[in-house]
Amino acid sequence: MNYQTGETIELGDYVELSGDMTGVIVVVVEDAQYSKSYQKEEWDYLERGLLVLSDQAGLVHVPHVSEEIKLISKDDTL
Repeated sequence: MNYQTGETIELGDYVELSGDMTGVIVVVVEDAQYSKSYQKEEWDYLERGLLVLSDQAGLVHVPHVSEEIKLISKDDTL
């Protein structure tokens, strides 16, 4: 799964969603990437999209990547 820029979406990426909402990607469903706190068994029913953990809104399911999702920074600790 890729951002509109072509860069690969990865766990730990810090992103901006529409408006002033920001968060960290904790699941990339289509690429079967699940962080330790969000196990595949609990979330693979979604079939597509991302889960973003946002300070403003909590856990947000983003079913489709659009131009509104912008990469702020990559997590270089993973």
